[in-house]
Amino acid sequence: MSVRIWMRVCLITVLLLFCYGCVHFSIRYTIKNALENIDTNQIEFSYKDLDLSLLTMSVAIDSPVFTLANHIKVSATGVKLSGIHPKKILFDKKIEASSLELNVPRIILTESISKSDSTKTPISSKDICINHIDINDGSLKILNQNGSSSGFQIFNIQGFIKDLVVNTEALKRKIPFTTSSFEMTLDSLQVSLDPYHILKLRQSTLTNTNIELKGLQIVPLMNKAEFHQAIKTEKDYIHMNGALLQIEAPRIVDQQKTLHFLSKKIKLDSFQLDIYRDKRIANDTAIKPLYSQLLRELNTKIQIDSLAIINSLVRYIEHPDSDADPGKLEFHELTLHTGAISNFENAKAIQVNISSSFMNQAPFEVEWSFDSNDLSDYFNIKGSLLNVRAASLNSFLTPVMQIKAKGALDKMYFNFDGNHKEAKGAMQLSFQKFDVEIYDQETKKLKSLLSSIANMIIGGQENKGMVTKDEIDVERDPTKSFWNYFWLCIRKGLLEIII
Repeated sequence: MSVRIWMRVCLITVLLLFCYGCVHFSIRYTIKNALENIDTNQIEFSYKDLDLSLLTMSVAIDSPVFTLANHIKVSATGVKLSGIHPKKILFDKKIEASSLELNVPRIILTESISKSDSTKTPISSKDICINHIDINDGSLKILNQNGSSSGFQIFNIQGFIKDLVVNTEALKRKIPFTTSSFEMTLDSLQVSLDPYHILKLRQSTLTNTNIELKGLQIVPLMNKAEFHQAIKTEKDYIHMNGALLQIEAPRIVDQQKTLHFLSKKIKLDSFQLDIYRDKRIANDTAIKPLYSQLLRELNTKIQIDSLAIINSLVRYIEHPDSDADPGKLEFHELTLHTGAISNFENAKAIQVNISSSFMNQAPFEVEWSFDSNDLSDYFNIKGSLLNVRAASLNSFLTPVMQIKAKGALDKMYFNFDGNHKEAKGAMQLSFQKFDVEIYDQETKKLKSLLSSIANMIIGGQENKGMVTKDEIDVERDPTKSFWNYFWLCIRKGLLEIII
């Protein structure tokens, strides 16, 4: 081969290498510049090294760290971006790739100290579009404002995200990206609910069409004696075990001022809730809003087409403010079904239907309605308790009201209308043989005269069939919950009928 040919070959080779180097440098510089331009008054991005391969059209980033507004930090041991498009990177101001692999990502969220941070608008010079993202062995942790652990932790996050888009418009929203679909599995979730209880989750699967949470638990962090030493006012000591919580068709709609959460149905299956309260401890005098007000004042707008609880059990034990034994209420085979639950301005009243086996013995049915848009917090609650034995009633009436019943109630009906101040309603009782013994609250001795008078009244009404008491008036204690309010209605009706 002549010298001239060799020179041409060498020249072409040098030119090709030079062009390759220029393209490589340009793309690498453009990617680095785009990553560096992510830095704004709200966003920081750093990494150890960046490796570009034009042969495989891939970019590998070593130890990237992304921080948003000083309260979101995402890091990973490595990130690999494959299927990049050089032309779009160089000329179209867009970073596109077919896939992204995130290895051991660690997400740390810190509670925001200042709300003003959220008003700053981040700026990105390039749109980012990635067709498929794989997440391997991720974790999530939430910290308090001072950097201490809030108790919220998730481990072993595995999954994928499809069609991720990040652009200037997306970064202005509360959720700074869009996706077409996703699927995540995770386990070992732990959330601190308060200083005394944690929420645990064994396993969950999250997709854009369905969320399944399995093995939910609320676990006390101390025993009852320690709990009562720790609290200054009345609080519930809670155990909970739940087999499955399912959210169908979940959607989060990002609006300028608020988030909207939408779902077709939420179902809780096989939950057991145990609540213990000690009335010997000082009252908690904080105002307890009714459910309508709680919904109305949520920062997030919600629309849940239906809520269902099935195959569940609620057990409530209350130690009275005396030396009497604790009172107990149990609701077995509990089911709850609702219509639409919403706090939008045009929302209709919420309808709730509850059925259970009271003390695992007597059918108990409740129909309850309330309106989140009614500023008076109007509600109606009505229902029935059938064929209940005296022993079932005594498990709560005797310790709490110092009343002991004998015999059985064939039927009890109630119907109350109320608001955040007072309730009015009626009760009906039907019985064949029903006697009461009334005991002194202090001495625990039988009040023979009062018991005899009460039984004379009951006996005198017995032959009339259904005993009805109208115009039962109840004043709400705003420092107590709705369920205490409901109990006051039932208690007042019982006392006015049998005493």
